[in-house]
Amino acid sequence: MLHSLHASAGRLDIDLVVGHVDHGLRDAATEDSLFVQKIASALGLQAYVSAVDVSGLVEREHLSVEEAARVLRYRALIGIARDLGCTAIATAHTKDDSAETILMRLFRGSGGDGLRGILPNRTIAPGIALIRPLLSCSKDDVLDYCRNADLEYVDDETNSELRFMRNMIRTQIVPQLNSTVPGWQEGVIRSGKRIAEDSEFISRQVQPILDEVIIDSGYFRLDMNVLRTLEPTIASRVIRKGFFAVTKDREIPCELSSERVFALLNRLKRPGGFEIELGSGVTATAEHDVLSIHYVGSDSVPVVTEVESLSLSIPGMVSDHHEELALSITPRSDNYRADTLSLDKESFTATMDKDSLKYPITLRQARPGDRIKPLGMDGHKKISDLLIDRKVPRTLRPRILVLESDDRIAWVVGVEVSEDFKVDGNSTNSMLVEVNDSRFKQ
Repeated sequence: MLHSLHASAGRLDIDLVVGHVDHGLRDAATEDSLFVQKIASALGLQAYVSAVDVSGLVEREHLSVEEAARVLRYRALIGIARDLGCTAIATAHTKDDSAETILMRLFRGSGGDGLRGILPNRTIAPGIALIRPLLSCSKDDVLDYCRNADLEYVDDETNSELRFMRNMIRTQIVPQLNSTVPGWQEGVIRSGKRIAEDSEFISRQVQPILDEVIIDSGYFRLDMNVLRTLEPTIASRVIRKGFFAVTKDREIPCELSSERVFALLNRLKRPGGFEIELGSGVTATAEHDVLSIHYVGSDSVPVVTEVESLSLSIPGMVSDHHEELALSITPRSDNYRADTLSLDKESFTATMDKDSLKYPITLRQARPGDRIKPLGMDGHKKISDLLIDRKVPRTLRPRILVLESDDRIAWVVGVEVSEDFKVDGNSTNSMLVEVNDSRFKQ
């Protein structure tokens, strides 16, 4: 590939650099790096070698060696491309590689996206494309080119190790297909292309539906009643969109199996709440006709840490130093009652009796044991119980803020104003309280 691109660089109007990743898995890894540098130098090109710690990632993330090597390889190549201002990364995958990939994913039970095979080009990072110039060529074509051009090449001895599924397919299954099913490779590739076309079409149909289904994109919360009306093909795409939306910033690429998607869709057919693990630390939780796709445990995202408490006089306005939280209290000429129960937005408003609000006024994170006097009640109730009564999903409860006035909770933001601070017929002045919370904006 490098030799061919170098020969065509002038015609294609491209500049080339060579990137090589040393995975540190083989005794010959250092020799391979030197070989790449020698080839690049012979062509008058600069070679950039990046060493990665595959074993470390395997241990940290419990990945297979093959998957960890792939993750780190592309991460290293993206880093080289960014440092040098490159707009594309070219890899030498062939038609054989694509056919093997389709077979491997078929055996694993992949859906339409997985059965597309290796794509000829895609965006791998902002401003950087991943291209496969040799994808229409077979491995034999590449070897013939090397022999005719008298090019040296190196064989990776790990390609014969049967502990890797791809190698088992390449060395055990493919030879059998070659001898018994002439033209199988072209047939598999054609099927992959047709599946890719169908997959693209279905994806285009999903986007308008997402606008109808998503309640809160920051948490990827879905209306289960709408989700249940969708065809399984569309519903599964919506679930996948949610999964990849909440995993897009992970250190490693995450995978969602078709089995888990269909297990979730089957559970949706029955009433009641539930919780299903989707893998990679992601869980789908169903409560009160809302399905939330989110991280759990130590990987919970969004992570809610103790927010910076905001205090102000009346009237006044203040924001935190990250400008993620803002609180304002301003006079209101009428006694308009603002909506209070709405957690699917960033801005929250409530109207309160001015005479009841006492300094200091503080906006802070809700804490265990916090209590409020709900509207229409004489006694107090724990906020945790109030959130259950108001059917606030568990995935949203950690983000709840409270407005505290003189050590009494006046407002559970987005949920309810205290009976002691409400505007009623006896109120002579009212204050409009506004909170802007962009901590979880995507």
